[in-house]
Amino acid sequence: MINGIDKDVYHYVNQELNKIEKEFDIHILYAVESGSRSWGFANENSDYDVRFYYIRPLYDYLSIDRKRDVIDINDLGHRKYEYDLDFSGWDITKVLQLHRQSNPNLREHMLDDMVYRGNCDFLKDLPDFDIITLKHAYGSMTYNNYMRYINGARTDDFSPRVVKTYCYCIRQILAWILIDKYNDVNAPINIDIILDRFKDEDIIGNGLLQDMRDLVDFYRSGCKSNKLSEEKILRLSKWIHTYLEVTKTAQGDKKELPNIEIYNTRFREIIN
Repeated sequence: MINGIDKDVYHYVNQELNKIEKEFDIHILYAVESGSRSWGFANENSDYDVRFYYIRPLYDYLSIDRKRDVIDINDLGHRKYEYDLDFSGWDITKVLQLHRQSNPNLREHMLDDMVYRGNCDFLKDLPDFDIITLKHAYGSMTYNNYMRYINGARTDDFSPRVVKTYCYCIRQILAWILIDKYNDVNAPINIDIILDRFKDEDIIGNGLLQDMRDLVDFYRSGCKSNKLSEEKILRLSKWIHTYLEVTKTAQGDKKELPNIEIYNTRFREIIN
């Protein structure tokens, strides 16, 4: 294993990143695993979600016909890989814009330990993420996931899509609580680490914490273990529902966006 990634996958992904660099004439600053693997509840059917940040040659940024600030399936097409891989990249201009906007996905990429290449030093010493913005984003994601896949689902529906959504919602709510209670913009992203943070807290009882662990283990097993029951789903669904309205409602005013010149200066430093 390298950085928690199977070494064969690690080397193969880096080979593919080299091909992307050459094909699109870019330099990749940072590449990291995202999704269920970095969140800690992957199973045998989980793919590899590779996210990367890149810069283009200087002359691209001095042209009036600006290029797209992402490289995704629209550019890469449906390529065949040795593993189940999904690649998506952001130009440094987009990365800096999203940092200024306190984007939660960017926050998680920066905290991720499953790194394929580079580091996030180029984002050091920029303004802190806004707590209210992060809380609202996590709350909105939870609400949308719940309403799309859980609301109306049978309590004996243990299908992968529904169970995975329960994992999503639990992780997002617990992250929201940590950010809210401790003003912690660096709240962990891995579900096991998050659950461990609550084992000595009064916020969630040990019984409910065990239900959450059993749910995660059930999904990790490919929804084949015997750890899940309708009673546990009922308890978890009730707990999630109590947080839906609270977490998706902005509590306080978002800070004014940081001065754009801070980010313009950092952009010029990076491309130079």
